Amino acid sequence: MGRAHSQLLLILLTFGAIFVVFQIYVLKSTWMQVEDMGNVKNKKKRRFDDWTPPPDYITVEAFTNIAQEYNVPVFLIEPAILESVWAHRTGTRPSKGRCKFLCRGTDSTTFGIISGHWITQNFLDALWRSGFRSSLSKGKDPRLLSVNELVPPSIIPQHYFFQYETHLVHLVVLYERAESYLWHGAASDGEWEPGRDGQFLWFPLKTLPFGGEREGSFQKMEFADIKIDGVLLTVPKHPMKLTQQVPNSTFIECNYQQAREYLAENGVDDTPKAADFRTRARSILERGMMALDGIGAPFWISSGTCLGWFRECNIIAHSMDVDLGMRIQDYNDRVIPAMEGQGLQLLHLFGKVEDSFELSFARDSIKLDIFFFYEDDDFIWNGGTDAHTGDKYQYVFHQFDLCWTELVGLHVRIPCPTLPYIEANYGTEWDQKVTQWDWKESPPNVRPNGVWEKEEWPYVIQTFPIM
Repeated sequence: MGRAHSQLLLILLTFGAIFVVFQIYVLKSTWMQVEDMGNVKNKKKRRFDDWTPPPDYITVEAFTNIAQEYNVPVFLIEPAILESVWAHRTGTRPSKGRCKFLCRGTDSTTFGIISGHWITQNFLDALWRSGFRSSLSKGKDPRLLSVNELVPPSIIPQHYFFQYETHLVHLVVLYERAESYLWHGAASDGEWEPGRDGQFLWFPLKTLPFGGEREGSFQKMEFADIKIDGVLLTVPKHPMKLTQQVPNSTFIECNYQQAREYLAENGVDDTPKAADFRTRARSILERGMMALDGIGAPFWISSGTCLGWFRECNIIAHSMDVDLGMRIQDYNDRVIPAMEGQGLQLLHLFGKVEDSFELSFARDSIKLDIFFFYEDDDFIWNGGTDAHTGDKYQYVFHQFDLCWTELVGLHVRIPCPTLPYIEANYGTEWDQKVTQWDWKESPPNVRPNGVWEKEEWPYVIQTFPIM
């Protein structure tokens, strides 16, 4: 009995010793794991301690994280960042450093969003809780503006401004118009709404690349998600197409009040004949636009077509043609094939590329003229040719830029400022209805410009039969 008891005690002591050794082993392993975890944390801490993210990086990261959390589809449109990322990807501008693109040391970063309905109160609340202050600029919805003024325009959000510490996020609200382009308003023209603290954010609007002091428009775009400096961002799929549009993106809305006053005095030609002409004129304008846009040849509506937009916000029913302008340096030998590819037949070819070049096309008994413009010191001019006499004419304008507008649902360029262009062509009484017009004598800016030599006529005066 005593011997059995001794054996049992020995067994228990043996198992106890084994258990203690096992516990010591487990405890040691656990402490090693804890120590390793601490070392990892310390390594991470040391890895980030040597770099303090600047305000622009912190702000962009915080803003995009909140937008993603609340499913608000914002996208980066800051031109400087997009250009830098593109240059880095194509190898034209190598970048060094931990933060290559977002850490620019600037005061603001621009984002866009298509339509304001995505901006929810929950999203705004989350930004407020995270320390963002805000202001909002609102304005009239241009999609409801018209000569008829059938529907009072609603007020829509156009620009949001979110400030985190010292950096500003400018969120531009873009709206699709005419199913073909994107538009944004001018913050300087908007009705301002303060943030939750009752305060406004103050900053120089003219320094903003999008919509600070002017309306703008852009081609519709596709998007892609990429990581920039470790931050997941949505960007335009073809960023350089957007950045190249920015300098010449100014949009000018038609002056509907001016058009209403003109039509009230002169009446509206709504006869079936006028309606038919406008339908066919719009069709040939759209075809010409598709042809020239397709080959990257910038043009603008000119002469009577431009007057119709400026005066009536429409095509002039008695004009009987469509007029376009183009700088001669933008002409290339693809223009005629492109126009013909859209079903427009070459009707006239006057002048030569070096002097007084002009093309005319026809479709559905409507003529479309393209006048080519030449720069000469401080003015710009286009030529005209009398096919019967060989006389040359010159139409002189002051230099102008190009802006965008909408005419009969089409996104087209116009000379800007437009009034000097109109007055050069039609004088100060451009607001008077004129049905008789002599292209060689009526324009105030026309002047004789010599005559083509007879031997040149086969080349500078070409007409083609309508097939």
